[in-house]
Amino acid sequence: MTGSGPSLALPTQLGISALTLLQFYSDAFQPYPLKRESNKPPSLMNTCRGEQIIPVDLRVKFRVTVMAVRRFFRKFFNRTSEPNDLAVRKFYNRTSELNDLRNHLTLVDIGHPGKMVLVTGPRQSGKSALLQEFCSRQRAGDYPGVPAFVDMREWSNIDPSKFWINLGASFEKSLQLKGKAPAKLGLKVFSMPKLRRLGLGLDVVSSKQDPIGRVMAGLEEYTSAMRMDMPGFLNGFPTIFIDEADALASWTRTAGGVQELDYLLRFLVRISKQENAANVVLASSENFFKKWLCGMEPFLGHKVVHASVGHFNEEEAKEFVRQGLQESDLNREGLEAEVLAIWDDVYAHYGGAIMLLYDLLHMALRSQPGEVCKNWEVAKRQCMNEATCLVEEGFHPNNMGKANKMVKAAAWTPDDWKNVVEAMAATEDGVLPFHLLSVSGLESMVRYNFLEYREPTGWDKDIKAISTPIIMPVTRAQHLAMRQVVTRPSRHN
Repeated sequence: MTGSGPSLALPTQLGISALTLLQFYSDAFQPYPLKRESNKPPSLMNTCRGEQIIPVDLRVKFRVTVMAVRRFFRKFFNRTSEPNDLAVRKFYNRTSELNDLRNHLTLVDIGHPGKMVLVTGPRQSGKSALLQEFCSRQRAGDYPGVPAFVDMREWSNIDPSKFWINLGASFEKSLQLKGKAPAKLGLKVFSMPKLRRLGLGLDVVSSKQDPIGRVMAGLEEYTSAMRMDMPGFLNGFPTIFIDEADALASWTRTAGGVQELDYLLRFLVRISKQENAANVVLASSENFFKKWLCGMEPFLGHKVVHASVGHFNEEEAKEFVRQGLQESDLNREGLEAEVLAIWDDVYAHYGGAIMLLYDLLHMALRSQPGEVCKNWEVAKRQCMNEATCLVEEGFHPNNMGKANKMVKAAAWTPDDWKNVVEAMAATEDGVLPFHLLSVSGLESMVRYNFLEYREPTGWDKDIKAISTPIIMPVTRAQHLAMRQVVTRPSRHN
């Protein structure tokens, strides 16, 4: 070899193989939100969409190490294909939401009942990331509590028996990570079954006890053991997280599923309110999940704390994008200035929706110098085309639901939709009190994802405080499309 630089005598194939292997392990242990196509069937209430969250635990350290090695290999081999265009996706901000949730879930004294908390909000607002962050902080000992986390996006949890197995396994994992192995605590129930991974879920290899009874007995045994030590009990109080909990409605499509669902809801009430043995946190993107849940017989009359998560406000969204640029390998001089030059237009169309902001980062980081504005115009045109199509589609309710027998037929007329579009277009941001719109079929429009329904609780920083509940466009681009539709000669008149 000649030249003053270091010798690169390693075979090319060896370099590619090493990089490929690192990429494989990096992706396999990715602990942050990833968009993934789901094979989960639609729920009875609404189709659950959004990011797939993989639990955050000790794999974070592995991920950071792999990222550092990848950077070294990329620079060493001058590799340019598939660069790390975005920094490792990490939890951003939401400090006030974390503090509020912690205050709700912190037990004051032995004998006090657990809390039942319902976290709702639009898709792409970061609800799952918020719960995962809280869960990881509990496991790390930063927050009091021992979490058990079940993600209903996982296909295995559609089977009630697998749900209970995964719930118990998650709780046992948390005990192990906190240095409280069941055997050390003298717990027998969690030590009895042997578990092995099959497919997406955990299957019991040998257990004489049914999964539901095992989890219930295990939590009660654990709580009884922890009550012997006051500080240990307060810091080790269990918290059951069920993400995308509206998918529980799918249990009613299985044999005996209605009874299983009733048992689960009664279990959640009993374990928190009667046994004083756990907190319960349910999260959902389904607009009317609160109405459905609190209307179920086991929950009637029981207090449920409701927290509605909104998108980022403009200040948070801008800081999110700025940090994303600064932490990326593809950041370059002048890129931040190019992005900030189009920021007002970006926020007018994207708002603070996290996944849309990731799309912006992806576009900007792959743009050549001076081309961010041009590429944004292309992305904006696509965004507005999709929003306009959604508004136009609302004028044809008779076409809804024909392809899916599980979905009820649309319950509004073209004139109903026209009245909604005109009312929202006349406002600054499209947000209106729900009961102000005397339009038939309004709930049906929400269930078909043409509109968004919220009951603000103080976490909705992206909207101005008005009376609750509210109705609003799904995206900011949809509101702009509504304004365009009502100002041009329309065939819908």
